[in-house]
Amino acid sequence: MDPMTTTNSSSREKISVILARTFLSLFLFFCVTGLHLMMSQQGVEALGLVQAQDDSSVKKDLTNRLSEEKASRWIIDAVGRIPKDVRAPKGMSIVEIQNLTDQILLKGEQYLRDYPNGKNVSEVIPALCRVYLMNSNRHFLDSARVYKENRGQSAPALWTVTLKKNYFGRIHDLLNQEFGKTDSEGETPCQLIRLRADTFWHQQKYPQASAQYKLILNNCPEAEERDVVRCALLNAQFKDRDHRGATQTADDFLKLNSDSDLLPHVLGLKAKALVQSGRMSESLAWWKSIEGIIENAVQGDPLVIGDKTIEISDRCRKDFQRYYEELHFSIGYIEFALGNYKAAAESFTREMDLLNDLINSQSISQVGQIYAKRTERVLDTMLRFAGKPTPVVDLGPNWVGSVTFDPKQEQGNVLLLLFAPYENQRYFETLSNLQKLYMTHGNDGLRVVWISNSKGNTPQMEQMDRIAAQCREMGLAFPAGIDLGEGSPTFAEYNSPLGGGSIIAVNRKGEFCWYKLDPTFRDDSVISQV
Repeated sequence: MDPMTTTNSSSREKISVILARTFLSLFLFFCVTGLHLMMSQQGVEALGLVQAQDDSSVKKDLTNRLSEEKASRWIIDAVGRIPKDVRAPKGMSIVEIQNLTDQILLKGEQYLRDYPNGKNVSEVIPALCRVYLMNSNRHFLDSARVYKENRGQSAPALWTVTLKKNYFGRIHDLLNQEFGKTDSEGETPCQLIRLRADTFWHQQKYPQASAQYKLILNNCPEAEERDVVRCALLNAQFKDRDHRGATQTADDFLKLNSDSDLLPHVLGLKAKALVQSGRMSESLAWWKSIEGIIENAVQGDPLVIGDKTIEISDRCRKDFQRYYEELHFSIGYIEFALGNYKAAAESFTREMDLLNDLINSQSISQVGQIYAKRTERVLDTMLRFAGKPTPVVDLGPNWVGSVTFDPKQEQGNVLLLLFAPYENQRYFETLSNLQKLYMTHGNDGLRVVWISNSKGNTPQMEQMDRIAAQCREMGLAFPAGIDLGEGSPTFAEYNSPLGGGSIIAVNRKGEFCWYKLDPTFRDDSVISQV
């Protein structure tokens, strides 16, 4: 055999053996490795250290997350589509806004039921609360209407109180849920505080609202709409009769937010806060100091406040129109209360001339139309009665409990005569306040009387029974009666409108000295000037 052939054959055999061993080694390696991995995985699963993969569970979790994201995104986006000014919306009708609001509330509550621990709960809740607040008045009106349609009578007061308590309670529950997630040492939850403040405001819990608005102003320097928050605080203080606080807040606003569209309202509120705190002369001076500002705003001229020239929007100028239409009435009203009848007559006359010009040019607002009628009656009453002896009050036997009242017999005392219909909720608060004044200052010579007008063809005895029942329910201790004569002659004698309310003050000399249409519980500050 050829030596070369023998050598080649031997080499091929060696190579074959090497390859076979290599493949065998690789095969054994993969087998052992795979077996090891399989056994170790089973062991770990047996120990409960990891869960076995379940494709259906993974798909379910993913589907749930996607559904939650879709539901929350719809709610948040829908809230964002609501126009900022829902009273004069742009791009959406009132009906469309109402329909969208209903959908948001339904889907929002459904989202919270389906995903109580959802990823986006903390975004959905504030958005939902804003819509609840925006929708509150509509909800109460609709609920009262449905109640009356179904039962044929208006809802009782307790039912309305419960309705509002539950509605606002839901908002507080949602907000408290989010407050519970915040860290007391962390960042101030400004958005939640604002919503809580606005909720208290809608509930007419003005001290609580004021406290929350102050938190925002003191702890949230980057909060949006600080001018709106400061004006809301001013309103809350005004409603709470915190006149000193309201005046200070108004001054802060004028110093820090004079370029805000809310400027006309703050100027007016400061004047009214001064009146209600009994600072009549200061209020009169304030009205006169802003007279030029109001007139310039309406005429389109630049506004100068302090050392600043203010640029204002068209909307702000339009809001100034309201105060322009009541400016001289407000000045005359204070002059009347201070006993300066000549100056008051000049102011009322100027008011009438201004409003008549607006009427003739067809540019008067609805508020202006109200002031036109009011100014005419107040001016007429003042010219007829101010500084003169009080007319007779003769109701005959139509006094509750036969407790009569004669102004001539009360000379030396201060008299307050309220002319207002009985069983009219608009004047319940005024009556309650007069009762408090009477109990507080009765020993100082304050006398109060309530005179109601006759109501249609209702039998006289029934009317007397009804006003007597109201007096008992309200705990009124001062005389009350009904002007049952044909045409209510006592109302006519005092130039008081039938069906409405007016209050008349008589000084210790027995002279007619003040007259207010549509009185409110805040008028006791003016009464103190008598």
